[in-house]
Amino acid sequence: MAPDPPRPDFTADRLARLLGIERYHFWFQGRRLLVRCLINRFAGSRPIRILDLGSGGGFFAQSLAAARHQVTALDFLPAGLVRLRRDAPEVKTIQSSAECLPIGACSFDAAIALDVLEHIDDQAAARELHRVLRPGGVLIVTVPAFPFLWSFRDVSAGHKRRYRRAQLAATLRSAGFQMETSGYYQFFLFPLAILTRLSGRSSSTTRDLEDTPPRPVNSLFAVINRLEALASRYIPWPWGSSIYAVARRTE
Repeated sequence: MAPDPPRPDFTADRLARLLGIERYHFWFQGRRLLVRCLINRFAGSRPIRILDLGSGGGFFAQSLAAARHQVTALDFLPAGLVRLRRDAPEVKTIQSSAECLPIGACSFDAAIALDVLEHIDDQAAARELHRVLRPGGVLIVTVPAFPFLWSFRDVSAGHKRRYRRAQLAATLRSAGFQMETSGYYQFFLFPLAILTRLSGRSSSTTRDLEDTPPRPVNSLFAVINRLEALASRYIPWPWGSSIYAVARRTE
């Protein structure tokens, strides 16, 4: 019998914290809009079968289901899946690791892995995502950018790495994907991210401030991130605190 895949270093306590902020926090708001735009651009606006790998609190999976997609939410930790079963029973839920998916080949038209790969064996997860996508299927991933931004936030979240664009592209290509596009997210707030990460190398103080900004600040940053997400199709932002990538499973 094969050994169980390694458990992600993402704790139930951290997930509980994210459950409290995922719906309204400026960073999540912008990321949701960015990914929805990428889905519409590369997978089309018609209802499709989508795998949300590492679905966390499940709010994005729920919004995709509200847009009539057939959504399967998969996570290693149960809290978000329990919430989905209660609030969005139309979303199929699976509790599993990402490196060994209990899913048949060619099962999905698209898959998303939003800030997941940095927690796990990214090459094994990318191979599994390639396997469960149909030929021509689209993969959308986001990951934290730039190793020099490593801070207490990464340690507390159980990150194993931060990425450069070329590194992420190489990981996806090695799993058999063809790259469609990649870019940065949070360009305008990047100077602030540098400041908070460098000052928060070994302390939780700046992480906690980022998690719970004052409401007017959160609202302003949410507008900035949403406008940036909408413009990302037309403007190749030269940097940002996150990287997004779109890749396609070839025949």
